[in-house]
Amino acid sequence: MTIKNRPEFEKFISRVAKSSDEFRASSTEKRHSKQYRTARENLNYLIDEDTFLEFGQFAVAAQRSRRDYEELQDKTNADGIITGFCSINSALVGEDDAKAVAIVYDYSVLAGTQGFFHHAKLDRICEQAKKFYLPVIIFTEGGGGRPGDTDVLTQIAGLHSRRDYEELQDKTNADGIITGFCSINSALVGEDDAKAVAIVYDYSVLAGTQGFFHHAKLDRICEQAKKFYLPVIIFTEGGGGRPGDTDVLTQIAGLHIPSFSSWAQLTGICLKIAVNNGYCFAGNAVLFGCADFKIATKDSWIGMAGPAMIEGGGLGTFKPKEIGPIEVQQKNGVVDYVAENEEEATIIAKQLLAYFQGPIEEFTFSDQGQLQEMMPDDRRYTYEVRDIIGTIADADTFLELRNQYGKSIVTGFIRIEGKPFALLASDCKQLGGAIDSESAEKAGEFISICNDHQLPILVLADTPGFMVGPASEQGGAVRRMSSLLKQGANLSVPLVAIFLRKGYGLGAQALVGGSLHNPVYTAAWPTGEFGAMGIEGAVKLGYKKELEEIKDEDKRKELFDKLVSKMYEVGQAVEAASFLEIDAVIDPADTRMVVIKAFNASEALL
Repeated sequence: MTIKNRPEFEKFISRVAKSSDEFRASSTEKRHSKQYRTARENLNYLIDEDTFLEFGQFAVAAQRSRRDYEELQDKTNADGIITGFCSINSALVGEDDAKAVAIVYDYSVLAGTQGFFHHAKLDRICEQAKKFYLPVIIFTEGGGGRPGDTDVLTQIAGLHSRRDYEELQDKTNADGIITGFCSINSALVGEDDAKAVAIVYDYSVLAGTQGFFHHAKLDRICEQAKKFYLPVIIFTEGGGGRPGDTDVLTQIAGLHIPSFSSWAQLTGICLKIAVNNGYCFAGNAVLFGCADFKIATKDSWIGMAGPAMIEGGGLGTFKPKEIGPIEVQQKNGVVDYVAENEEEATIIAKQLLAYFQGPIEEFTFSDQGQLQEMMPDDRRYTYEVRDIIGTIADADTFLELRNQYGKSIVTGFIRIEGKPFALLASDCKQLGGAIDSESAEKAGEFISICNDHQLPILVLADTPGFMVGPASEQGGAVRRMSSLLKQGANLSVPLVAIFLRKGYGLGAQALVGGSLHNPVYTAAWPTGEFGAMGIEGAVKLGYKKELEEIKDEDKRKELFDKLVSKMYEVGQAVEAASFLEIDAVIDPADTRMVVIKAFNASEALL
């Protein structure tokens, strides 16, 4: 008999089929009626064809003691979360650089809530991502914690509540294993060197066998020993595994669940991109918020609690769509990119990931001579910095993030000659390019992520400095603006700075890594101007007495303009270069060439 004719194989095929959208026709139809995709449709659109290796496909909600098993297979497939290895963008960046992890919440399974096996699957895939340094894209639609999973069948065989609780307290103390911190040989080596961990199996408890909580205690103390580099002495008398612990009341509050910690611990190791459509509350919102980059559709509502939890806390009664609508979360900087729908959100996630996957071979770019015509004749007039970005960058490679938050600094990604770069650019149409608290915080967070993941940074600067004054201080200016300086000064990746026009004060320094000499190369267009503070402000302060002595308003303005012109001449880019405050003044048309040469010289840092 071939394996295909065996009942075990038929059962396997049946279980696989239950994962399909065709089998779950009612749920699929419901998603489509809202113009939403199913979880597997989102997955298939994200990944390269035939590259998905799924983890935990046959999991169901941990409710076998209260619901029929067949029903759980039909209604709670994969326990509401699809996880696995895959490739993304292999046609663009090549097979080796396309390896990734995909995590997709399935809202059609118990509203995308997080249950016991759901958490176990998330923990497992986060472990693997961390181990192999793989980027992660996660779709986070869901309602948070799931209270119905508290009584869980943790393994295959066994009986629930098979012994009296009082008897268990008397006969299975500490679940047969004693663990803890201690000191050993302190009289010999001193207190500091005597710190250790002790683990002692208790054979008098079920022959020292290893049960569910026994393992949990061992895992916990091993974690602590590893964290604090402590030696361990273990007494191992015991009989091995304990089959009688299979049906276990696993938790009271679930606050020990490692999923959220596991996800957060990927920070700085594995790039994390979150995508959301629909409701995203509580634990799902935490996963979304802990991602490096966050994409949400216009039909997204994101909040740290859903309606039930808010009402339960006595904070009022709200409808789901009153909690964290996209208009709010875009303006406050929670969401990096707002997409029209799931299709666009997935396209943007793939594009964003591609910048971190490496260079591409094919590219086109605009006539660089256009850059010579983009600056207004009057230095007081504004211009569209995104036109400059689009011209310098390879065609159609500029992706802007958080465009409704911290507007005076543009953050995003570009390619030049196929090579990916993180980008900061001053927007003189917003606060004249002054760096306020929001933009400083946004830029600092952005370059920190890019630094963690080895992406070089290009800065196009035009700033009069930090935004100051009483109103600015009410926004936490000292803390938030200083954070940009801290992040920039500690970059390990190459940064190249091009000053388009203004470079004044500490703000200019912070924008380019803490000092004009911190970048690999600092250059300016001929329109560049530099000073310890803005020229107009410097004249008002430095020549206050002289200006006040002139009573005639027209003559006072004449003197003011003359002094401004004189200071402008002193602070022009060519003069700053002559004093070696910057490395060069360049023809705007050569910007691409200069940037690539500078980054090529610094490749050893990557």
